[in-house]
Amino acid sequence: MLKKAFRVIALAWAIPVITAVAAGAQPAPEMLSIELNALNQNAAACQVYVVIDNVSEVAFAKFSTDLVLFDKGGLILKRLTTDFGRLRPNKIHVMSFVVDPLDCAAIGRVVLNDVIDCEHDGSNSVDCIDVIRLSYQGDIGFEK
Repeated sequence: MLKKAFRVIALAWAIPVITAVAAGAQPAPEMLSIELNALNQNAAACQVYVVIDNVSEVAFAKFSTDLVLFDKGGLILKRLTTDFGRLRPNKIHVMSFVVDPLDCAAIGRVVLNDVIDCEHDGSNSVDCIDVIRLSYQGDIGFEK
């Protein structure tokens, strides 16, 4: 009975995977690399620096994100919208935003919850969150 249940579960999982491979499904190409680079305390505010590398031929007219900052214990500290503006193609952009009030040392990880604005001159079929690769410097995690 247990073997039969396991086979049914394995088959249910495998069918979508096999179908996607057979259909030639490819992962979305990376277009943007976003690195959480540095946090600097400035009085009661935390200045957050990010490096965005648009490695594509696509220009983004507007790019903004929904970020959630967690403390080291996993509790939400802040949720904020960051507007990065225009991202030129094949260009590294160094940007920053201020979170006030916030002690930088309290941040344990940052989650890219969603991409809010992603106007680009390419195909509208691109789901921007799928074409982003995240990285970070230091000991604060940055993930989707």
